[in-house]
Amino acid sequence: METEEWSNLSNNCEQAALRIRPKKGTTILGYNHFLDRRGYLSAVDQRSYHGRCDVKKGIKILL
Repeated sequence: METEEWSNLSNNCEQAALRIRPKKGTTILGYNHFLDRRGYLSAVDQRSYHGRCDVKKGIKILL
């Protein structure tokens, strides 16, 4: 399957490995970098591909 096809979450959201249902008043935070020995961000983790599914009901707010 071509990258464009599997990475299109508008069409493939139901097959995502991890889906988290939103809950009012909460947020999700994730990092896409490795940490160095001191705990600071270093190289990007190439396996941290992520995306968002389309909103079906309500409003999505990104800060």
